[in-house]
Amino acid sequence: MEAMTYDSADDAAPETVARAPDEDAPDVDVAPALFEPRVDLYTGRPAGCEIIPLSRQGDRELPTSQALLPGSIAALSEMAGKQSGFRICWRAPAALLDDAGMLAAIEKAARSAAAADCRLFVEIPESDLAANPAGWTEVLGTLRAANIGIAFADFGAGFLRATKTDGVQGLETLEAIARMPCDEIQIAQSLADRLPTDRTAATATRACIEFAHELGRTVAATWVARPLHARIVQDFGIDYGQGSYFSDRLDRNELAEWIAYRMRVFGDNPNLAPFPIRRRGRPIEG
Repeated sequence: MEAMTYDSADDAAPETVARAPDEDAPDVDVAPALFEPRVDLYTGRPAGCEIIPLSRQGDRELPTSQALLPGSIAALSEMAGKQSGFRICWRAPAALLDDAGMLAAIEKAARSAAAADCRLFVEIPESDLAANPAGWTEVLGTLRAANIGIAFADFGAGFLRATKTDGVQGLETLEAIARMPCDEIQIAQSLADRLPTDRTAATATRACIEFAHELGRTVAATWVARPLHARIVQDFGIDYGQGSYFSDRLDRNELAEWIAYRMRVFGDNPNLAPFPIRRRGRPIEG
């Protein structure tokens, strides 16, 4: 297999501006967070969003990531509930292992999301899982029992390294995808940047994606910022895309407008999808 090549002449990253809430606006019971939309790459429709906590608002320190979760779910519920299967993604801190209160808060947030016909996905970095696989086993089981989606984030960051922890090979192996409970893998940007020119990285990533699909997992790319990235996710058959190529990070009102626009364009016009409609995880025919 030859390494992929891509033209980069028209591949400059679009200029983006992260929007922050209006500091002069009155305080309301809404999480001080932005939302990064996610797109279903086979239909073009909105498929979810990631909660992006803000660390400061003016001179005021904002709540912890855990404290932001209930307000973020509440802010998303009305608009997201109109989209069947809307995924609300939240990156869990490593402290989740040692904080039973945080786990209880996540379970409560998941119930609120489910009431709005959404599903909460907890993103756990591969490095955290690989560093303490035994410690995460019980937490992953609790999340799965509560019907919370589990995503392995930054997957492949160590794919080409032979790392071991207590004799257990790290999550860069295909076996790990099957062995540990998860619903989605998110390909690491550090690996993605090598895909156009690095044959070994490309082959390993294709194998990882194909294996994940065979096991019923979905695959996401959260780093789609340029036309080059869009072509990569198309070539590799990735299911969901996220990043500034599709949208800036938005506040809740902007997100509602973005969802409505995306549904107007792609909701009743599947032929306008960004990539050809095809069976997930299968090559484009013809």
